[in-house]
Amino acid sequence: MAEVYSYLTYLYRKPTMGKLPTTENTEIFTMRISKKLKEKLNQLAKRSKYGGSASSAIRVLIETAYRDIN
Repeated sequence: MAEVYSYLTYLYRKPTMGKLPTTENTEIFTMRISKKLKEKLNQLAKRSKYGGSASSAIRVLIETAYRDIN
């Protein structure tokens, strides 16, 4: 029984996710989109202009739109 308890304690204390890298991007933005729109976003993200991830594509699109209005 002690072995089971020790194992369960190990599992409980075991880190499941590594430490996130230090970055200036500390805000979390959650958005509900359709599957079709998500597919389009992922296609955009694959282009080198958008940095390779959906998050970076959204950042680039926001920055570009912001520059255009100023």
